[in-house]
Amino acid sequence: MIIVALLCALSYAQTEDRESSANPPLVDDNCGGIRESTCGGIFYAVMGDGNWDPNYDYRCPSGYVWMSSTEYTTRQGESATCQSESAYYNQCGWAGYEFNSIARNYFRFEDSDTSNGWSAHSGNEDNIAVTTDRVLTQFAGLVCAQVETTAPETTAPETTAPETTVPETTAPETTTTTDSPTMDPSSSPSTTTTAVDCVADNDLTRVRCTSACGTVSIIGNPEAANGGALCDPNTYDCQHGDGDRESMCTIEEEEEETDETFCETGDNVKIKCQNCRLMSSNIEKSDVESLGHCKAWAQMSGVKCFSYLEIDQTGGQCRIAVDPNACADENLQFKNHFDTYEITNGCCEDPDVVDDSKVDVLENKTCGGKLTRKNVKNLNKCAKQAKKKGKSMFSFSDDGVDEDGNNCILPKKGESQCMIGEAVDAVGFTVYRYEDKNLVCGLCIDYTMMHASSSGYHMCAGSTSNSNVESFHECASFADSLRATYFSYRADKGKCQVATGSEDEQEENCIASVESTNNEWSVWKVNYCSDE
Repeated sequence: MIIVALLCALSYAQTEDRESSANPPLVDDNCGGIRESTCGGIFYAVMGDGNWDPNYDYRCPSGYVWMSSTEYTTRQGESATCQSESAYYNQCGWAGYEFNSIARNYFRFEDSDTSNGWSAHSGNEDNIAVTTDRVLTQFAGLVCAQVETTAPETTAPETTAPETTVPETTAPETTTTTDSPTMDPSSSPSTTTTAVDCVADNDLTRVRCTSACGTVSIIGNPEAANGGALCDPNTYDCQHGDGDRESMCTIEEEEEETDETFCETGDNVKIKCQNCRLMSSNIEKSDVESLGHCKAWAQMSGVKCFSYLEIDQTGGQCRIAVDPNACADENLQFKNHFDTYEITNGCCEDPDVVDDSKVDVLENKTCGGKLTRKNVKNLNKCAKQAKKKGKSMFSFSDDGVDEDGNNCILPKKGESQCMIGEAVDAVGFTVYRYEDKNLVCGLCIDYTMMHASSSGYHMCAGSTSNSNVESFHECASFADSLRATYFSYRADKGKCQVATGSEDEQEENCIASVESTNNEWSVWKVNYCSDE
């Protein structure tokens, strides 16, 4: 009775102490934070906040020791009870891989580290081999084994047998000599086995992947045995869609960035049409200091099309498109002294930025108003005539002529004559737009804001000449007096900083090494159009 009571007390003390001795403590799930594998002798101890710190002093509960990956593999191999049952997934009150809203995917071994990433995955079946998961998140806990206990020795009452004396006899001495080799006592009779090479089972391997993606160990079907070749490669990089429905690898595709200001020369604007503007519907308008300010407003608003009317040297009226399709010909109207521009996706000297083909715009239409009429052999000849006249729109008929016998019609005033509203019906004629880069990208904007599409404020780095000014134009004039290419302007404080040094040094300080700031600075380029 005393022995039984002692054993019961010991068992109670171990149970009471188990959770407190684990470091960190076990979580309080429906299994008390520890669950035995169907393989037997392998225990998954759940602990922590989901983050794995390889330098932390982790400990299994009292009565358990932390297993190495080798011990785990050996125990699996020796077991005859392993079943196709998840280690902890959806067990013991877990919601899939989560308990207490923390993802717990990886049980770590004593020899796990960041270089090998060895783990027992909580979603894998008990007979699945060690996985390689080099992540510090989704930590589930430790893989433990019970400490083997030795039954207490019992001592039988000592009895003394009557002492008897046996007559001493001496066996005759014999010497045996043998020439046969000495057998290693650990050796056993050899048996012939067939080597089995590993054959990768990609379907089973993909299921092993989780939402963390990463790299997992290849599952062989069959696995290598009897000295057969291991799977090569022995790891698999999880791809988008791998894993099960509850924990699928998801790799977000990186969206291609479309930075409208990667052409930091400022030369990324083409003339859409002259003497035309965006219609009043779907536009915003404002008075601005220059054409460059109008372009900058369009860039900061994320639109490509804008119209500008220069009123005097201090600025003009700017219209920017709200509708992304507002730069289509049907959304433009004739208006004297207005010009409409389109921001391209790169510098105009880039050969792929501006299409040099002839685009079919309107069928059975020809340009209206005052025209230049010619008779030419083909469409290309008509396009060349338009280019000579500096016009990017014209009309042409392949199989007919107008009443004067001409098949090539060019506008005299501007491209708006060939757009809806001014174009007239003409059976057999087609209106074309000819966007030759030399024609539409020869535009020079006096002052161009750099980094207009980048968030925040910017100012030139490096050495500068500084001045207090009353307006943007006064700052620009200060830069012009120094023949500088770049300057920074702060409108709210009337401050002007003009970059110094060579043009290459200015470009480095104001473009590549530009400084971000919380103050309302902007960086501008002077293009010196009048010098060209």
